[in-house]
Amino acid sequence: MLILVITSLSGCIGDAENGEAGAQGETGPQGPPGQDGINGNDGVNGSDGIAGPPGNDGVDGINGQNGTNGLDGNDGLNSLIDLVEEPAGGNCENGGIRVNSGLDVSRDGVLQLEEIDDFSFICQPSDIITESNGTIIEFNENAILGSWRSPMKHNSVTLRSQLGSCVEHDAWVRTNESAMMEMMNETNQNTYAAHVGGSVGGCEYLSLLDLLDAANYSDEQRNIWIGLKNWQSMAQYTSLIENYSTVPVENHVGKGVIIDDYGEMIYNPWTTFGEMNISNLQDLKDATIVSGQSQAQIIPYIGAKHAIMFGGESAVLGVGPCAANVNDCDAGNNYTLEVNDKISVSWNYTVSANDNVGDHFLQGIVYDTYNKSFDYRDLLLNISLNGNVVNSFNLSGSDEYGGGLMLLDTELPELLEGQNEITFSLNATGNRVTRSHNKLAFITDLSITNSEGEITKLDIGEGWYQKERFSPNANPNFHHSQPNTAWVQSDYVDGFLFKWVAPNEGVDPVLHERFLKWFCGNLQSQDKLCIQAFWGDKQWMISSPGNASHYFPIIENLAEFSDGLLVWRMDNQQYDMNNGIYAETRAADETYYIAGMYPAHMPATEDWFQQWEFNTQISGLLEIEINDLISNTAFQGRMLVTVIIDETEVYVHDLGDAEFQSTFTTQVNSGANVKIKFHTVDSFGSVNWWTGIDVQLNSAPIAMADLSYISGSSDHIAFIYNLMTSAFLGEDLSHFFIE
Repeated sequence: MLILVITSLSGCIGDAENGEAGAQGETGPQGPPGQDGINGNDGVNGSDGIAGPPGNDGVDGINGQNGTNGLDGNDGLNSLIDLVEEPAGGNCENGGIRVNSGLDVSRDGVLQLEEIDDFSFICQPSDIITESNGTIIEFNENAILGSWRSPMKHNSVTLRSQLGSCVEHDAWVRTNESAMMEMMNETNQNTYAAHVGGSVGGCEYLSLLDLLDAANYSDEQRNIWIGLKNWQSMAQYTSLIENYSTVPVENHVGKGVIIDDYGEMIYNPWTTFGEMNISNLQDLKDATIVSGQSQAQIIPYIGAKHAIMFGGESAVLGVGPCAANVNDCDAGNNYTLEVNDKISVSWNYTVSANDNVGDHFLQGIVYDTYNKSFDYRDLLLNISLNGNVVNSFNLSGSDEYGGGLMLLDTELPELLEGQNEITFSLNATGNRVTRSHNKLAFITDLSITNSEGEITKLDIGEGWYQKERFSPNANPNFHHSQPNTAWVQSDYVDGFLFKWVAPNEGVDPVLHERFLKWFCGNLQSQDKLCIQAFWGDKQWMISSPGNASHYFPIIENLAEFSDGLLVWRMDNQQYDMNNGIYAETRAADETYYIAGMYPAHMPATEDWFQQWEFNTQISGLLEIEINDLISNTAFQGRMLVTVIIDETEVYVHDLGDAEFQSTFTTQVNSGANVKIKFHTVDSFGSVNWWTGIDVQLNSAPIAMADLSYISGSSDHIAFIYNLMTSAFLGEDLSHFFIE
């Protein structure tokens, strides 16, 4: 602030007395500026102005170059399990099985004590009754228990002119329906599925009608189902179902339609294999309708892997194989999983404030299609928490025991308070996985359990699915990261019959139980059937199918969680070994003293045999003439006549060879033991096997009275029949166990 000081002049300065004031003088010149005054206090701040609109995003920077591939990782270790009997006690009140698991660090195929890093217990559930005299499994009174393609046969036919004829009711190629009803009554089988591969009016269909008629006269509840052969036309399927549905039955006779190998026939968008679709299922269901009412249940047969693919909801990650007829397969880029490709699905999981961020456990099941093993490359399913890998599952290698199914159980490190991201990603390591291999993973039954035991399910439909291709000329549509929701089949059927990997020394009963809880639980919540199929023989099985200790926990699980089981190719003729395929066949005519027959439409009973034996009374020339009616080299090595002298195999006649007749001659001593064995070697189709055998010593026929006869099958065939029958009847099973 500038202050001006103006002084008035009032006369001269002196000693004299002041005079009168003079006139006002002129204003003097302005003085120099004064010093600044002290600043005043700041005023109150005004309100903020309104924010302006956001600016435009900047232009994306240029992508950086791809990084160099990392060094090949070490080969992954195989996971092993070991089943150990657990005595009654604190871990299992009534005893059970301890399941040890761990990685095969020593790579010797045996789970060593120091390699065990986890264990669990399978305790005898409430439906297991342990008594002083043994152990019993109790199925629900409504459980489906029975067999499929397991007929008993007539054995009264002797003339070759009737071989293969279905006209006569008791023809040997037709099922012995009265014997079947008796067997079902005595073994507690309430369900039988007759396998029909021909048309209406064929041998198998006529046998089905015989069984339906016999069931009408039974006093018990009986299900007589039709099993349709795989890969038939829709016209064949609908014709058989329509005719079957119109057959009148009593109220206690149930009908059902099993579609064999449906899981292999259904079209899916991931491998692009298969022909059938959901509309076909609806057509099959419509074929069961008579007078406005469905007369039969539709129950497709699938593998456990198919159950995860489209029997229930799952998350699909991966790349399908290149089909041979795909035009753009030559380059292969569309079907290749590169090291830098990203295929993943993520879920958000929230930990509330003040909740424990530790002790969380992730559980799930995966089916993977990559049943291959290569040097310098692997296919991994990685599980990440908030961007950090917390577990990795190697999908490479042959999976003989798991059928491609695996548990994804993972103990999670500490989570964040608030939102966390759980990610599953499919990654190639070491090198790309090429076009011809199926590289898919189907993930389901996902949940997280917190420290309080509270379970949060991860909804398949709410996952965040992502995929990014590394190859610039590859079509991303060939990579899959999506829920399978649009292809789930359960809404269009009355249930499923599923195949689990055959019980064996490496099967995991914990995985089986978890699968049942998920799959059967989902079906039963919709009032649909969930039934497992067992294998009654060793066809398409591993060479060592295990023993009772491996079957027992699987049957336990089924009694508790499923709607029952059917045994495919169970040898029901074991019920009566004096008839059917085990009975001695009377000579077809006077030419042959020995005749053997094995009818068509029978299960492939491995090691089935009929054998005639005698001891020579004199020395001389032994002549054996063998005849058959088979001339189809596609059946070579499947049915043989073998001559054994003094326990040494000396001659083999193959019924599959082109020749109808062969002759074997040799010199024998008195007292030589001679066996002529008519027997199966491998699986075979619906062929009528017949042989006529003439045996002479020094040109004189061997008398029938001098021949002893035995018949039988493999130990495994008999074991399965006896084990399943005892389980169906609720009998003590302890004597089946091998110490």
